[in-house]
Amino acid sequence: MKVWHDSADIVKLCYDLISESADPQDFYFFNQMKRASTSICFNLAEGSGAGSDKLMRRHVNIAIGSAFELANQLEIGVKINHWSTEQTRPLLNALDEVIKQLYSLKRHLSRSIDDDANGGK
Repeated sequence: MKVWHDSADIVKLCYDLISESADPQDFYFFNQMKRASTSICFNLAEGSGAGSDKLMRRHVNIAIGSAFELANQLEIGVKINHWSTEQTRPLLNALDEVIKQLYSLKRHLSRSIDDDANGGK
């Protein structure tokens, strides 16, 4: 699944960005960022094995929430001078692409669920 591979790349970009921080001692903030980034691909993996489109869609929704959480954390990180906007741009661009993929997957799953509810019509 391309979105999973791209979300795994986000984890790497996130960890790399954290290692560039001007304040490596902000443990709680960086831990939350790591958790949000890994939550995206972990939820996709868990949802893939959930056994139904409805459960997969639930995990995609959680992944979307984690993606927006990470985007917000990046904004805050710039505001509190952990990084510059230029430093966060590659991660934000990758995150934007994954968010688009997640919404596309969610639409596909919703159509499939609706089709099943309507007897496959």
